Amino acid sequence: MSIRARPLTALLTALAIVASACGTTDDGPSSPEASASVEAAIDATNGDVEGDDADGDADTDSTAADESEGTSLFPVTIDHSFGATTVESQPERVVTFGFSDHSFTLAMGVVPVALRKTFDAQTFTVWPWAQDALGDTEPELIGFLEPSFEQIAALQPDLILAVNANVDERVYGILSGIAPTIARPAGYGIQDTPWREMATITGDVLGRPDEAAAVIDDLETRFDAARSANPDFDGSTASVVFYTAATGRFGSYETNNLRYSFLAELGFEPPEALVAESGGGSTIIELGVERLDVVDADVVVWNPTDDQGDEAGSIRDIPTRVVALPAAAEGREVIADLFLAAALTEASPLSWHYALDRIVPELAAAIDGDLATPAPSAVGLYELEGETDATADEMAAMVAWERALGSDASLEEKAPHIEDFDALSIIIDDAIAAGEALGGVTITATRATITDDLAVVSFDASLDGATTSDLTATLDRIDGIWVARRAEVCLYIGFIGVTCPS
Repeated sequence: MSIRARPLTALLTALAIVASACGTTDDGPSSPEASASVEAAIDATNGDVEGDDADGDADTDSTAADESEGTSLFPVTIDHSFGATTVESQPERVVTFGFSDHSFTLAMGVVPVALRKTFDAQTFTVWPWAQDALGDTEPELIGFLEPSFEQIAALQPDLILAVNANVDERVYGILSGIAPTIARPAGYGIQDTPWREMATITGDVLGRPDEAAAVIDDLETRFDAARSANPDFDGSTASVVFYTAATGRFGSYETNNLRYSFLAELGFEPPEALVAESGGGSTIIELGVERLDVVDADVVVWNPTDDQGDEAGSIRDIPTRVVALPAAAEGREVIADLFLAAALTEASPLSWHYALDRIVPELAAAIDGDLATPAPSAVGLYELEGETDATADEMAAMVAWERALGSDASLEEKAPHIEDFDALSIIIDDAIAAGEALGGVTITATRATITDDLAVVSFDASLDGATTSDLTATLDRIDGIWVARRAEVCLYIGFIGVTCPS
């Protein structure tokens, strides 16, 4: 259950470090051949890095040399921040050095032989939204902030993807001495490449441009549908803020940050006061709680960073919040939990499909400015007058989620409430046993918000006495029964060490 996941503090701290750090080696097992390869690559970085092309000639566009029917897509040349790289033939052993590069290859059907996790505290190889694409394969992990170049060399890759990576000229030189390496495009900062460009580059260099085009089209279709269904999003403002109650640390992100790119796809704009604070980059903006007014918007999305199990309580206790934020006074706030925050941060097609499932109903509930209908994740922020007991329909959705995930429900009780239960029944049985071995999993649903045949359930999860609050899940009403989505069930049981089959 999510209790075993590290708190958002670990996630956001790690991601802040990632944004400013440069990759370095760490000590680890290696072969003499790998060591020699790395030493040679390091020696080669004594001069300027000019790219991987032997003749120095670079194709001016990032597409395959020839995509005509019946001919090879290779060689393909990709321009990037450190020159240009030519890949001569179809890659078969891909190492993803960037923090989300693996999610792009997985979306196109290519499983890397090794990858870097998004953050060190992660208890799984890839985030659950990419688990189906990963299947039963277990790529090697090449470290977090300090990946081992010798380990990478020992894998004998024929391509290294370092687009969304903390790579400087020296690190790029070492990597390109091991295998053809693709870095971020010129003009973009670390972890700043837009998702469409990343998808296109990845598809071209893997020889899968059609798959890349389909990935882009699928996500664009989702964004278009969300905008069409929610016309209030267009032209409205939204801000994304982080807050640490223990230290009072508060701020947002520069408006080129990929989190704001996600919101822009839905039609939102950053508030003018925040634009004025932004230097046009993508890093964080430290503000301090005395400047809450800078982030006021039609919707405020909170990323609380305290390990307290009560994110809503931490935000609610900010003394000036309701005064400085009209959004707070009118119920126009959303709280991102660990998974939603990570999905927005990863900024890959797979993660943003997940984020759309989670955040669109939240934004729709928040933007109406009606304090009586807050976003499900933010209910704990408000003391609502005249609160009533849950309706029978809301209670049914809450009970369905408790049965789907809790340890105290039998397989027979769970079966009607879990999508694709027959295929998951053995795994669900394993999850019950794993939860009991860890002290028992208790799910307490606190609220359900229903729109037609969709319910968003807010809940607390407890494992062996530790509780995480203000989580959310989405259920669909099928033939009159509330059914938990397969992906969300798999998401949560992954945190007690149980993996769903692909």
